[in-house]
Amino acid sequence: MTEQVVTAAWYKDARLAFAAWTALGAAVLAAAAAGSSLSLDLLTRGAPAAHEHATPANVGAPEIGRPIPTSFGSFEVASAIKTNGLTAKALAGRTHGIHSLVRASKQQVTTSVLLTNGLKRTLEYSPRWFSLRIGKAGKTYPVMVWTRTTGSLVSGASIDLNLGFVAPRKAGRVWLLFRDPGSGRHVSVDLGRSYQAPAGVDAGYHHH
Repeated sequence: MTEQVVTAAWYKDARLAFAAWTALGAAVLAAAAAGSSLSLDLLTRGAPAAHEHATPANVGAPEIGRPIPTSFGSFEVASAIKTNGLTAKALAGRTHGIHSLVRASKQQVTTSVLLTNGLKRTLEYSPRWFSLRIGKAGKTYPVMVWTRTTGSLVSGASIDLNLGFVAPRKAGRVWLLFRDPGSGRHVSVDLGRSYQAPAGVDAGYHHH
């Protein structure tokens, strides 16, 4: 009696499994009929590529909001904010001893950068891969403040870095520069326009 019950249960499970596979096959056939190119993409895409330097397709010129391929995966500038420094008048004359004071003749540029590790190993990254440039001048400005992180990014993971720069208020385009640590390639991302600071804008500051 027990053997008959077990056998009946086995056949019941087999029928359910067969029905599930049949439904799945029908769904795949329906998808193929709806669009062979979509089916081909789903069947061939599968798992991420296993090569060491996995990079996304380059879909255009570097710009804010567009993933940019790198030797380790990609980076994307999510946002950029330019803030003019404060005048002595705005500070009510209290210009002495203020930590990280940005004078009116300068600007603070804050960017949010998304790093993605497409390698099969942990990535050791650095905010020093990035710098700032204004206009066509060759002078660049290093990162002054950044998100305090461990500096390690496991395979397949992403991290959002907030990078802060301080640079003169000059007329011209502001560019975020990226130096790829693997290939040595340099990439420039346009962050928008900057305007010249008025003459004498730093009047009233204490001189040291």
